[in-house]
Amino acid sequence: MNRPSISVIIPIYQSAERLPEHVESLRRLLPMVHEFIWVITESPDGSHEVAREAARELGGQVLEVPRGLYQAWNSGIAQATGDFIYISTIGDTITPEGLNALWHCLRKTAADVVFSPPIISPATGTNLKRSRHWPVFKFAPILLPEFD
Repeated sequence: MNRPSISVIIPIYQSAERLPEHVESLRRLLPMVHEFIWVITESPDGSHEVAREAARELGGQVLEVPRGLYQAWNSGIAQATGDFIYISTIGDTITPEGLNALWHCLRKTAADVVFSPPIISPATGTNLKRSRHWPVFKFAPILLPEFD
């Protein structure tokens, strides 16, 4: 069975410090994804320039948008041509193994939407405490079907 094609949307704003590491994670996904869509907002820290350079290197469509995360997501979603969309917010990365698990979940469950709890890194007490009440963690045990 063919894998579903996945468009990766990358919203960029005020993230220059974390962007190089994020670009490296995207580089590992390059052979596995249908397209990258870079949704860039001009930033005082210059992250928009770093993102444009990364887009030239890794490829993909570049959209220049005004400030606003949801508007950025919606702009990217409107341009996506893949079967599914993965929003890759800076600092929220997925490994190639994670993307394979996503494909497996989509195929086995015929899902329209997949939410997955993030791995908190670094897993310090403070970070774990801050994220403990996130809805994705609270509802994961209820929503997780058995698909092995």
